[in-house]
Amino acid sequence: MMVALSFGCAILGFALLALSLTKHYRDLFGKILPVRRGRVFRIAGWLLLGASMIGAIAAQGFAFGIILWVALLNVAALIVGLSISYREKWWSI
Repeated sequence: MMVALSFGCAILGFALLALSLTKHYRDLFGKILPVRRGRVFRIAGWLLLGASMIGAIAAQGFAFGIILWVALLNVAALIVGLSISYREKWWSI
C-alpha cells in the first residue's frame, strides 16, 4: 500500500513539475502560465517527490527504499513524459 502511495506521489509530483513549465501549461490549458501559479506547481511537485521518497523508505527501509524510490521515479517520469508528449488531449480540461 505504501509503495502505491509513493508511486502516486511521484506521478503527481512530476505532473506538477511539468505543468510549472510555460510551454506545457499553454499546450494543455491554452493560457499563459501565471508566475505565482508556476512557483506553486514547482514547490508542490518537489514536495510530492520528497513525500514519495519518504513513502518508499517507510515501505522498504533506507537501503532498499532509496533503490525503490529511484525505480519509481523512472517509471513515473516515463508515464508523465509520454502522456504529456503524445496524449495532450487526455490532460486538457
